[in-house]
Amino acid sequence: MIVQRFLQGLFALIVPLSILIAPLPALAAARGVADPATATRAHYQAMLAGHERRTPDLPFTDRLDGLRRLDLADFGPDEVPRLDFDIYMNAQDGEVRDIMVSSRAVDNAPGRRVVVVLFTNFGEPRETHFFWERGQDGRWRVDDVKALNPDGGWTLSLLLKYGFDSSEANGNARRRKPSAHRIAATGNYALSHR
Repeated sequence: MIVQRFLQGLFALIVPLSILIAPLPALAAARGVADPATATRAHYQAMLAGHERRTPDLPFTDRLDGLRRLDLADFGPDEVPRLDFDIYMNAQDGEVRDIMVSSRAVDNAPGRRVVVVLFTNFGEPRETHFFWERGQDGRWRVDDVKALNPDGGWTLSLLLKYGFDSSEANGNARRRKPSAHRIAATGNYALSHR
């Protein structure tokens, strides 16, 4: 009887403490989705219905979550971080319409998928690729995002860590074609813009 009460008391103490001190990776592992295309489609359908502010972000891998935290930590509370727009609208605000979502497997990588979203924002065509990765728990999380737009693009991981590079910030740099030239005596090739 005494042992049983002791164990009940110990259990009553351990359960709340374990919740308080649960490691963050374990909490992150609880996130994730069963199907990347379905989750992405549902997210954009909520945007169409006008619920984008109440729609949670798609779940990110620990790597991408870490870069998002780094972006916020690099700036003070009164400063604007590098990511200053909605990655789903591909703009700071928008009128998203004509959404088409497709999904494809990655060759020889059953734990990775690419979900492509085509849409218009204020009538301008947009294309966003979500790179999904399946965790050990079988749940899917976004590992990176890339926008391919007629007026420029970005890759979320690079944006969060480094900001826009010169080719993304300068439309003219994007349009120049790279040309390869041989570096004498090394047999290597380097790219340069002309």
